Amino acid sequence: MGLDVTYYNQRSRDQINNVPSPFSSGFSTRMINAGVVSNKGIEVLLTASPVAKKDFKWDVSFNFARNVNKVESLADGVPFLTLSEARWMGVAVIAKPGENYGSILSFDYQKDPNGNVILDPTTLLPLQSDERQVVGKGIYDWTGGVSNTVYFKNFSLSALIDVKFGSDLFSMTNLFAASRGSLNTTLAGREEWIASEEERQAQGYTLDQWKAIGKVRGLVPEGVVKDENGNFVKNTKAVDPSVYWPQIVSSGGVARPYIYSGTYVKMREITLGYTIPERISAKWGVRNIQVALVSRNPFILFSDVPNVDPDSNYNNGNGQGLEYGSLPTRRSWGFNLNFKF
Repeated sequence: MGLDVTYYNQRSRDQINNVPSPFSSGFSTRMINAGVVSNKGIEVLLTASPVAKKDFKWDVSFNFARNVNKVESLADGVPFLTLSEARWMGVAVIAKPGENYGSILSFDYQKDPNGNVILDPTTLLPLQSDERQVVGKGIYDWTGGVSNTVYFKNFSLSALIDVKFGSDLFSMTNLFAASRGSLNTTLAGREEWIASEEERQAQGYTLDQWKAIGKVRGLVPEGVVKDENGNFVKNTKAVDPSVYWPQIVSSGGVARPYIYSGTYVKMREITLGYTIPERISAKWGVRNIQVALVSRNPFILFSDVPNVDPDSNYNNGNGQGLEYGSLPTRRSWGFNLNFKF
């Protein structure tokens, strides 16, 4: 059995900051060194061989890493630094004093005193909060993995499981899929609206007349609206889903429904190998011939992000936590041949 533990605590000073410049300078910003970012964490590696016999052996290893990355301060007059920015809904990944490095900044729902989502009285879309808020972070709380290798005579079977826990991901792929009616979540109210329209047209009513007599059926967004007395009441009005969903992007919208937990567990690699006996390989003038079938990224064991690979990201820089139209991690199968002269 083996155990390797590393603990670290580091503070980095003089981060690169863009700060406003006087208009008389001819430049909108200037770059200076200021601010402090702290990193502290632990890394653990545990290895063991629970079974070791003549024809059978089992090796296992566990690894765990946790890093707490906090922004302690920035330059005076700089509320936050933008690390990466989405092109819609005002979502950005930022470094902000007092928050985790790589926090996700976004408009949230506007809510009544009872915590109910307030809807726009006309479109019935959720209203945005007055200010952008930190709604998540793009960096994992911890990562880990488990590797198992079993040997039986000349055969070997190994599997590597990869675990990442505690980040968030803004999926613009799912956002636009919803706006185009391609997600299952957009199915609600479709059949009701079609049936309502067929009934209205059969009876010769205009849409306004149909609304006036309270016969409209369709998608009923969950939330509250203000009545004529200024009180919040539960929404009971229905809308056309084909009109409602495209507006979630064009109206500014709220990103919260498309910010998911980025936690996942993946089978990262499976390998089945065979070592050809020396009495056979010696006849060919080589030794230690090993053949193996290898599968990399064969499947995901657990993920909270629908429709996209949780490994996906908008870019490869520091601004992790944004995803749009990303290709999934490649799944591959291969054959390995190793030998020595």
